[in-house]
Amino acid sequence: MNLKQNTIVAALAAIASYAAVPMAHADQVTIGASLLTQQHPFYVALADAMKQEVQKDNAKLYIAIAHQNLSKQIAEIQDFVTRKVDVIMISPVDSKRHG
Repeated sequence: MNLKQNTIVAALAAIASYAAVPMAHADQVTIGASLLTQQHPFYVALADAMKQEVQKDNAKLYIAIAHQNLSKQIAEIQDFVTRKVDVIMISPVDSKRHG
């Protein structure tokens, strides 16, 4: 599988995962995605694929870019919680600290 195929598979799997979550708003799902960076083609393609997929399902997507900064990513995730998004997806800056 090439990079584009891997990206699409990852995005589809992530977006599909919200279907299993009980929804407070049955008409529109809200997704928060915290991505590591936008300086790598993989993450650019992943964000683009997520944007395309949520349009198909009438979902709302918030994408935050951590710029490889753990403190920024934590703040982004806290913002998603404050916004009461239905699903939070994380591409962790430091997978050991996210537990």
